[in-house]
Amino acid sequence: MERNKSFDILKGFGIILMIVAHTYGPNRIIWDFIYTFHMPLFFIVTGYFYKQKPISELLKKNYNQLLVPYLTLCIIVTILTQLRQPHIIQSDIKSTLYGMGPGWFLIALFLARLEFHYILRFFPIKYLFVSFLISSCICLIAYYLELPSFLSFFPSLVSLYFVAIGYYARTHSSLDFTEKHSYISLFVGLILWLTTSLFGKVEMSQCIFKLSVLDFFGSLGGTFLVYKLSQIIDSRCYRTKNILSRAGKYSLVIFFFHCIDYCVPVWYIIEPYLPSSILLFVILIIRLLFVSICVIITLRIKWLRFFFKIKE
Repeated sequence: MERNKSFDILKGFGIILMIVAHTYGPNRIIWDFIYTFHMPLFFIVTGYFYKQKPISELLKKNYNQLLVPYLTLCIIVTILTQLRQPHIIQSDIKSTLYGMGPGWFLIALFLARLEFHYILRFFPIKYLFVSFLISSCICLIAYYLELPSFLSFFPSLVSLYFVAIGYYARTHSSLDFTEKHSYISLFVGLILWLTTSLFGKVEMSQCIFKLSVLDFFGSLGGTFLVYKLSQIIDSRCYRTKNILSRAGKYSLVIFFFHCIDYCVPVWYIIEPYLPSSILLFVILIIRLLFVSICVIITLRIKWLRFFFKIKE
């Protein structure tokens, strides 16, 4: 199957919006609009490119691709935070097991791929229904009970529906619309996304979908809108396409270094010197420059390219 290049742009949108959301976290309007879809987006992309393979091969690949970077991230963050302010090491071990900052996503993705492997194996026809049933049940439980975040197990179960949707979209060519159907889908997607953004709440790390199933569809609607925007950029906006596709292609590198920045914040030392109205914007620019430099350095150092499994 020829790779759909719009997905690199889609991932580029997702990773940049993650940094924006983490920077403008105090602004709930920006946070809520971005969080409605930006984490489901990555699980949908995972499902779109998922291919069933022997469990031993799947374990090896995902261990090297996801768990090794995560454990390395935790070690780096632990060392830096200890140097900054010595504290009891047990707290860092707990953070590692419960998800070091945004790093919970890497553990959840690792587990979700394994879980989806067995769903496909035992329910090759009804995998979409089974995934939806598992995800919706976990969200229903989380609505009444606070689920433990240990090893991101429950977030991984919630993500199964989005992984299944991505897989279904590829295997059934669900993204191939006629112009008429595309406009209808865009309208429906917009309505669902706005409904979730304005009245719902999506926090995948805590298994929170305030409006339950409606928030699931709102997340799908938001992702679909960004995907269609990615297609437009792919065909018409050469410079923007290059920037976003590059960000998507090296999204793991960006994610890794942003996690360090997130867990060991240093940019806020400029807070006393800037008015609050422009502080967050300046920090956002610094963060984007930081990860951009990290990508450039990574591509020039052989062992870093090997670490992040960059082939070219």
